[in-house]
Amino acid sequence: MLQPLFGKPLLNWVILRIRQAVTLHDLTLATSNQPSDDGIARFAVNAGIDCFRGSLDDVRSRFVGIVREKKLSAFVRISGDSPLIDPSLIDQAVTLYHNGNYDLVTNVQKRTFPKGQSVEVLRSDTFLEATLLRSNKADLEHVTCYYYENPSKFRILNFQSDINYGHVQLSVDKNEDLIRMEQLMARCDPQTAGWMELVEIVKQLEAE
Repeated sequence: MLQPLFGKPLLNWVILRIRQAVTLHDLTLATSNQPSDDGIARFAVNAGIDCFRGSLDDVRSRFVGIVREKKLSAFVRISGDSPLIDPSLIDQAVTLYHNGNYDLVTNVQKRTFPKGQSVEVLRSDTFLEATLLRSNKADLEHVTCYYYENPSKFRILNFQSDINYGHVQLSVDKNEDLIRMEQLMARCDPQTAGWMELVEIVKQLEAE
């Protein structure tokens, strides 16, 4: 998360992009309470955002802690591997959530947006109830598995792109992704480029 990416730590880009979403009023960075993540916690403090620290292996419990501590009625989950998350997708998801009666608004139940452009908006009371129903390793690590494996139990809205770009890689999971992201960011304004512009640049890079 603190690896340099186009002149700034990768995490800096994630935060910069999320902060452009006009529908959000608060931002909390969730990380582990292990010494290995002390640097991430310090980064949050220096960036002026809240940091919640919890179990290394039980990622879901960190969200439970944040929801209870801040008394949230709903929250948006964005992965830290998404340095170019499009704030317009966040705003789209939040608007859809407020315009309906949903437990989860997502664009990953059926992935048609690129990897690294994933957004989930969750109703807090349903989320807290769901945590009591099952707690296997996948649930603890990926947080929302139970929703996707049991869609009949929840009110889920999955919004999609008109064209399926689910195969496009815009997340950073490996060193080669980091190198590719550097190349991509050199061809756009990484502070403002939308996800469709990024897809077109990926196509150009793949054609070369």
